[in-house]
Amino acid sequence: MSCAYSLVGLFLSAAKLASNHAAHGTLLGVKISAAAGVSASSKTWHSLQALGNIAFAYTYSMLIEIQDTVKSPPLENVTMKRASFYGIA
Repeated sequence: MSCAYSLVGLFLSAAKLASNHAAHGTLLGVKISAAAGVSASSKTWHSLQALGNIAFAYTYSMLIEIQDTVKSPPLENVTMKRASFYGIA
């Protein structure tokens, strides 16, 4: 899926470049200035929020992978037979 998302982004960028006949913008995103309405602290805060979101998504995906590899518990009837046997004994 990540390859598909990358290809979609690449094609949308190429279409935008073809429609404008030039690339506008900066390498680091929004310019920091009073005229642009973006301060250095707000840009830093948003960058840290983005990194936090990435870290949270990564840990969640790792949790799913770990849960997939954990051995499943025995069936209910096997557990009840064992409990009944110990109870009768």
